[in-house]
This record gives sequence, C-alpha cells and structure tokens, in this order.
Amino acid sequence: MFTGTGTALVTPFCRDGSLDEPALRALIKRQIEAGIDFLVPCGTTGESPTLTHEEHLRVVKVTVELAKGKVPVLGGAGGYNTAEVIALSQELAALGANGILSVTPYYNKPTQEGLFQHYRAIAEAVPLPIILYSVQGRTGVNIEPGTAKRLAEIENIVGIKEASGNVSQMAAILNAVPEGFIVLSGDDAITLPVISLGGRGVISVVSNEIPAVCPGSKGFMLPSQIEGLFDEAPAQYEEAHFRLFRDFKAALNRGEIRAAEPDASTKSGWRVNAWVKKGILLGFRMGAIADMSIDASKQPFFDKSTYPARAFAASDGVRIVPGGSSIRDGSYMGRGVICMPPMFVNVGAYVGEGTMIDSHALVGSCAQVGRNCHISAGSQIGGVLEPVGALPVIIEDEALVGGNSGVYEGTVVKRRAVLGTGTILNRSIPVYDLVRDAIYTATETEPLLIPEEAIVVPGSRAVAHPSGAKWGLSLQAAVIVKYRDSKTEGRIQLEDLLR
Repeated sequence: MFTGTGTALVTPFCRDGSLDEPALRALIKRQIEAGIDFLVPCGTTGESPTLTHEEHLRVVKVTVELAKGKVPVLGGAGGYNTAEVIALSQELAALGANGILSVTPYYNKPTQEGLFQHYRAIAEAVPLPIILYSVQGRTGVNIEPGTAKRLAEIENIVGIKEASGNVSQMAAILNAVPEGFIVLSGDDAITLPVISLGGRGVISVVSNEIPAVCPGSKGFMLPSQIEGLFDEAPAQYEEAHFRLFRDFKAALNRGEIRAAEPDASTKSGWRVNAWVKKGILLGFRMGAIADMSIDASKQPFFDKSTYPARAFAASDGVRIVPGGSSIRDGSYMGRGVICMPPMFVNVGAYVGEGTMIDSHALVGSCAQVGRNCHISAGSQIGGVLEPVGALPVIIEDEALVGGNSGVYEGTVVKRRAVLGTGTILNRSIPVYDLVRDAIYTATETEPLLIPEEAIVVPGSRAVAHPSGAKWGLSLQAAVIVKYRDSKTEGRIQLEDLLR
C-alpha cells in the first residue's frame, strides 16, 4: 500500500495563520491527478508541531475525503508522549486514514529498548499499518538495524521511513528485516541509493512541486520488465526472475497494481492493464507443481508453486469465517472484506473494502469488485485472464449480485446496481430496460454495461425462427424493471447489519 512515491504534504496557511483549506484541497487534487502513489498529511513537512489538534484532524479529514478510493493516506502521528500518540493515531484511524507514520520521540532521547516499547504500545493500540520514521538529525534519536528488525516482527509495523542519511545503516536494515517489510527513503536526494539497495520508494518533499515527474510504484517495477520476461522466455528462470515475480505478486496483494483500473476517458469507465495480465500468466509458466496439502492422506492439494493460498494476518482487517474458503496469492482483499465459507477468490482479483463474498461464491481471475458490494451465495463473477487485452468483469462500488447469479465475459456492472436472484449476464445476452425503453448489448469493441442503480432480473425473449415460434421456445435475457429507490434501500439494509 505504501510503496512508490508518497508526498509529504505541506500544510498551506493564510496570512493570518489559519489553515488555507482551499489551497490544501487544490494541492491534494493535483497530487492525485498526477498519479502519486500515496499521501502523507501532517508529517513534519506538514508543520505538525505547529498545528493545533483541531487543525491536525482537519487536514487529515480533508485528505481522506479527497483521496478515498484513489490513493492511500498515511497520517502523521508521532512524539515523545506515547499515550498522546496512541490517542491521536486512534482519531486518525476513525477519520479513515489507511496507516500511521510515526516519528521517533525527540528531545528525551530514549534507549533502543525504550523505542521498542514505545512503538510496540502504539501498534497494540492502533488497528492500522504503522510506518516508523527515523530522522536522527532532527530528533537526536536513531532506530538502529537491530531495533528495526525487532519492530518488524510486530504484525502491523509494516515499514520504516529511513532519513538517517547513513546509507550503510539503510543497507543493514534492508538485510535485517523480512522481505515484505517496506523501507522508504526519507530524503529525496538519496532515493536512488535506497532503491538500488532494495528500498520500495520515497516519502518525498519535492513531489509537492513536481508530482508528475516523480517515480510511481510502477517506476520501481517497470511493466517493460514483466513484458520482456513474458515475451522472451529464458531457457531457465533465474533467481532474479523469481524475485521480480515475487515483487509483482506482492504489489497485486497490496492493490498497487491491477488487471484493470478506472479510466473516465473510456466508454466503460475502465481500461485493462495488459502487462499485469501478462505478469499473472508468467507466474503459471514459472511455477512447478507443488504439494500444498495440509494433510496429504486425507485431502491432497497440488498446484503451481508460484500461486499458493494467500497468507493473512489479523492486521489486514479481512474477516475469513472458518469453513473451507480459499484465496489465491496475488489477489487484493480490502480491509473489512467478509468471506463466508466456502468461497474462492482467484489470482489477479481485486475486492474492495467492506465487500461481502457469500457462501459458494466465486470471484474469478482478474475480476474487479468495488467497495461495499455483496456477492451473494452461489454467485459467479467470471474471470477473464486471456486474451490479455480483454477487459475483465467489473462490479463497481455498492452493487449487489443476487444468489446464483453469473456475470461473465467482461461485463461491467456500474455502481449501486442490483442483480436479482439467478440473473445471468454475458456478451450474448441482451438487457431490456423497461424504464428507459432501451436495449443494451455488448459490441465488438465494448462490453455489456449495466447502468448505475439499475435493478436487473432474469427474463426471456421469444425465438423468432418459425420452428422456435411453433415450439414456443424462448432464449435467456435480462430485464431492468426499475432503478433503486427508498423501498430498495430498505430491503438491502441487512447488508449493513451483516458487516
């Protein structure tokens, strides 16, 4: 989530010293439009020591409001009073921040054990990923490699912003911490050395001014590397190739790269990322059949070594109810997702925050499911991995897919639409809109689109062929009978209770 370039946002003020909120909003929008990877409000660059408590909360609230669903927000909460840092971090979590950046205590110069206990207390009290911030030149305190290694073992301490200026220490930290632990440069001037050592990005100041030319997450894992390995397979895959693929898969797990992403310039509102689909296919090529059985004598499982079941921790915030569900590595599961057993999510899928996947439901390879959706029992969201240029199935935010429904072949279900029980949608099925007197079908170049807030139920259409008419035959269709209203909202309020 916090890799690539994150902007340490400056906090604009008016001449009278008050917060300049219009300027702040303009800055945030510019950052998002330029493609920055994440935003860091109220770090020390954001004047956090001089902000009032109310101003601090307001800056983070505005950032979350503008960034929600677009880029993650890493809110600043640090200091030498552990209890105050915990309280502030909890407030930022309640505002919707995705993580906390916490600078070391300053002035009182705690020992390394003191630093460990300080951060452990914060991690235990705050249900968010935490990025440590070490900047000895400003605070007089340094997080040493051994302490970084100990802290990295705490589940929700996921990375460190390293601004010591000591490249040898940065190398030592990278060698000490687990592979998935994020090391970010805290100084624009040494970003390249940090990346060359294995760092995952930078929390940048200069990107306030020039966000469009700062390297994004894809800049650290070039699509050309994946495409080159896909298009020209070597005689034998080397460790460097597997390392590239592991980084690629980890980015899928974090939701930083996707098989498809929103694009307002297209008719469907989405565009496919063919290089990502190539990377997923590459994993099948590179992997060998491996025994993945928990108990081979009772229930054997064999699959590609590159795609085991994905590992989760409680800090991921995904609720997986016991009972036989499986989520393949290389898929994104947002915080608050609920998985009712048994269900299956395939590689390359993206499932947004707060979505429920009900029993016996399937989310296919590369399918994109938005926030706060309900994929009801027995539903199938088809996967479209090949051809690589084909758009996968899209289910946008707050949609409800009724039980035993099926959505296939790149269909796009727009936000807040409702599919009634047993509705089937694919490129061959026409959708009759009784409200707007329109018929929707897929074309050679465009997918089937279900309009926002449409209520769709199964239907049929008479066969015009003489034999079909003689035999009374009909073919499957779908019908939009209405659009969402207050009655519809009342019937689906159960969703909120289930969450």
